[in-house]
Amino acid sequence: MQRLQQKKIYTATEIAKMFDIHLITVKRYIKKLNLDVKKAGNEWQFTQKHIDAIKSYRLELFKKYFGDVLEMNYT
Repeated sequence: MQRLQQKKIYTATEIAKMFDIHLITVKRYIKKLNLDVKKAGNEWQFTQKHIDAIKSYRLELFKKYFGDVLEMNYT
């Protein structure tokens, strides 16, 4: 019998801590990125897909402001 994989669900508070941003910024990202997050009661529910979208957006912002510094390889 095959087990169904459970998707990890994150709250807006967890996302804010993950990215070290304010909760209001998380809510702005929902709107700005048109994220299809679900709401259960008073809490937004994020999946890995949403986290990846936020990461990509933030990387583009950082590239815009800091240019090629982020492309450097520090290995």
